Amino acid sequence: MAFHRIGNSIYTDDELRGKNDEMISIIVPAALTAIVVYSLHSFLSSLPFFVVHTTAGKLLYVLTGLTTFCISYTLRKLIVSLIFLGVMGTILALCGMGVWQWLMN
Repeated sequence: MAFHRIGNSIYTDDELRGKNDEMISIIVPAALTAIVVYSLHSFLSSLPFFVVHTTAGKLLYVLTGLTTFCISYTLRKLIVSLIFLGVMGTILALCGMGVWQWLMN
């Protein structure tokens, strides 16, 4: 077990991993919730004024946000791993295209 000194505090490996998990536990669901609520807002803004600015419309925003946050909090590690796989797949595809273009010249 290793100890790390950060400022005036000394942390173990498990404590540092716990702090990273706390950050992922909040940032991933919050980002996904922001994307979904923004998409909902852009969809609802095309509707008439009296539909968007009612209590039902506001409740729709709140319930969609809470539901999205709860689901994304539950699936946060899956979401992070899928994002990582997507980024790595994109990098590999771009490298493959570069190699293919080099072979064809």
